[in-house]
Amino acid sequence: MMASIDKLAKELKAEFGLKELSGFESLDQNGDYIIFDGLESEDDITDNALFSVLVARNTLTGEGMGVLSKIDELRRDLFRYGAKRGLKILHGAKAAFVTGSLYCVRLQIKIKIEGFIEA
Repeated sequence: MMASIDKLAKELKAEFGLKELSGFESLDQNGDYIIFDGLESEDDITDNALFSVLVARNTLTGEGMGVLSKIDELRRDLFRYGAKRGLKILHGAKAAFVTGSLYCVRLQIKIKIEGFIEA
């Protein structure tokens, strides 16, 4: 379990080849992005870091370039990433159409973080 949200975000970016995105409204092209959604308190020393992995493509099922094939790949990889840490981290996916030509799916990730980083 990690204690730093920053280190966790950097690890997710590196592990899954994600780019940072400040919010859904700034999305304007194909790609795989990470968004920090906040924290959720579990108890006095444990929080859940909430992230979204946003997958944007121009086609739903296009050969090798469709959003659904990438979602299948990420589901498998996120399961393996969580399993190595003894965690279930993928907690759903929701579809959103950002423009008339861009299909977007938001995978919701929740990862426990414990303790605190000393200032």
